[in-house]
Amino acid sequence: MNGNTENKITGRRRKLLPWWMKVFIWIFMFTGASGIVVVLLEAIGSPIHFWFVSESSIYGMQTFERFSLLGIFISTLIIFKGYTAFAMWTEKKPAIKLGLIDAVVGIIVCIIMMIVKPVFALVDGIWQMNLRFEILFLVPYLIKCWRIRKAWGQLEKPLGVDPDQV
Repeated sequence: MNGNTENKITGRRRKLLPWWMKVFIWIFMFTGASGIVVVLLEAIGSPIHFWFVSESSIYGMQTFERFSLLGIFISTLIIFKGYTAFAMWTEKKPAIKLGLIDAVVGIIVCIIMMIVKPVFALVDGIWQMNLRFEILFLVPYLIKCWRIRKAWGQLEKPLGVDPDQV
């Protein structure tokens, strides 16, 4: 052994992910890639960007100005979620740590948005509820990432998978 005290097990890290995480991984890989394309098209002033929705929103934050402070924050969150999803799907070693960061940031932003926009608010004479349903997905995501973090770190990719990318 090479002096490493951890026992390494050969297998697919992806098998540690439940089906519902795999579904969201694909959704966020697509969303993150789309976010990159839209930001690049708007940055170069391409006339093609009108085909894409000009609104950016996540966790109750919304903007039509992609290059405002809020727009940059939202785009960064979306692209980070896409990168995290890609890292998980390709079984990168830091993927679960990125997932933990992603979940914690998402939960914090959702809570802040519920405080900024009160949970119950009277708008135009109608009571509206601002409960961020994303928390219902982020909490199980955080728990699952926390539970599989040790097993993820102990697994090595099987032969035939690029070992330099682990």
